[in-house]
This record gives sequence, C-alpha cells and structure tokens, in this order.
Amino acid sequence: MRARATILALACAACVAPKSSPQAAATPEIAFAETRVPASLAGATVQPAIAYATASRAETLDLFLPQHGTKPYPVVVRIHGGALRAGSPRADSQGPAAERIVAAGYALAVVNYRVAPEAPFPAGARDVKAAVRFLRANAAQWDLDGTRFAAWGAGAGGWFAVMLGVTGDQATVFDDASLGNPVVSSAVQAVVDWYGPTAFARMDAQNVEHPSVACRDTYPRHSQQGTAASTWVCGDRGTSMADPACSAAARASDLIAYIPKARVLPAFTIAHGGDDCEIPWWQSVELVEALKKKEVIATFNKVSRTVHGDPQIEVADTPRALEMLAKVFH
Repeated sequence: MRARATILALACAACVAPKSSPQAAATPEIAFAETRVPASLAGATVQPAIAYATASRAETLDLFLPQHGTKPYPVVVRIHGGALRAGSPRADSQGPAAERIVAAGYALAVVNYRVAPEAPFPAGARDVKAAVRFLRANAAQWDLDGTRFAAWGAGAGGWFAVMLGVTGDQATVFDDASLGNPVVSSAVQAVVDWYGPTAFARMDAQNVEHPSVACRDTYPRHSQQGTAASTWVCGDRGTSMADPACSAAARASDLIAYIPKARVLPAFTIAHGGDDCEIPWWQSVELVEALKKKEVIATFNKVSRTVHGDPQIEVADTPRALEMLAKVFH
C-alpha cells in the first residue's frame, strides 16, 4: 500500500549459509573492499563474514544481532561508501549510528560488495540485492523479520540504499538470479540516504547550476574519463559518461528514472551537506522532488556548513533516521 505523503523539507538546525567467504580467482591488481570486522559491537552478538553469494570473495556480510530486543528483529542493511572503488564495511559497524541501531532492537547487517576494478556497474548493485534476498530467505535462522527491512547508506552507499528503495517491486538490470534466491523479494520498507548520488551523469551539470560556495570552481568533474564514477559506470578508465558507448549504463544507473514506474515505494529520510563538494546536494533535492510526485513519505535535511562525509551529519541525522524507522517498523 502506497504511503500517504508529505514531503517535509527541513533546514538544518545548526546547521543455509556457510560462515566463510568463498574464494575468487586471485587477481593481485584488484583492491577488494576490506571485510574484517571488529570483535564486537556494544549490545550485539556478531556473526562475521557470512557468504551471501559465491561469485566473489567480496560477497559477504556481517550480521550483528541485538542482545536486547523483541524477536523477530527488524533488519537495518548498511552499505558502505568508498567512491565505488574501495571502502570498508567496518566503518558501518562502528560509531554512534551502529550502536544506536542495535540498542533500538534492530539487527544490523553490514554488506560488502564488488567494487571497481574487480567488477564495474551493475555488479555491486546485484550483490547488494542478493544480500537482501539472502537475509530474507534465511530470516528464521537468525530470528529476523522478513517484513521489516531498511536500507541505510552514506556517499556511494547512499546510491545503493536508494537503489534498493526504488526498484523493490520491478525487474531491473540490478537483478541477477545466479547470485541466489531469485524468487525472494529484495524490497525494503525504509531508506536512510546520507549524501548519496542518484544520477551520476548529472552531477557535473548540477555543480554548475547550483554551486556550493565552498567549491564554486573547484568541484570534481565526475563524468570525465578516469574518474571513480565514470570508471565504475562505464566499465573502464578510458570512457567518459558522455561517450555513446556508456550511454546505456549511464541511463540504467540513474535512480530517478525508476521512481515513476514503481507501484510501491518505502519511506525515505535524506540528509546532505550544504558544502558537499563531492556529491552535489542537488542530487538529494532531485530525489525528494521525484518522491514528492509519487506521494511518498520523506524528510530532507540540508545540513549547512558541512562537507562530504562530515561526522556532524551522522550526529545530527541519526536520531531523525531512527525516529523514521520506529514509525515504519512499529
């Protein structure tokens, strides 16, 4: 059932499965995202390095089960950033947000996925969808609630979280049956997106049209060849997103295009730094406006005087995100 909707534009106040990872063919030049996790997270019992697919050794997740909570546990799926070419899931299992997630009685699944140059678009997106399907298919094993899933990501991880949210009820290029559990849903019921991109090919134009005072003339050119975004989307360092050879992938990676076709969309909470010189804050504005047209419950917090990845965003927006999850889950 589609949520009744109001878009609240908020200005900032101060603003089953084996336990070991499958082995892939050795490729020395590939920098896999790190998979080690801390020994513990306060208030949680950890199930580390659970393999959710077998195409790559990167396809693992770390599951933190709350020591206090009501079974079956709602699930928060966190997806790490790292500019689509690196990153560590460990960061998403540490810090105040992770601690507050498990303290609220939610299971925390921290997902690793293939990054460039191991596998370009859309491999990482297919991995993340496969991880959600795996968790839902094996929910009984860990006392998880398959009807209450949230996706939570920052930076590049925000793109994956939004991708899960806007494609849960439609077949897309992000679905790969070979990664397992093909008939299980990958839909989520809530999305937390912190300063994530939504349309890689439009970032440069948005930086020109809506520049940040922090980097009016020095913002990165994402669409040019050799950048992290163009390398991942286009599949090689020698192709720009303006190249006709990359046009199909650039269109497929544009998450805004999936929203009009969706019949059911989850609730969203979105935060973006006003001085973000990596991902233009207009990417989040465009997402909010598209959701508004579909009458989706969403909040948007433009956090003033904060740059990309600023810890202030986690401090300021974690309570807002948990408040949204409490409403959706309970």
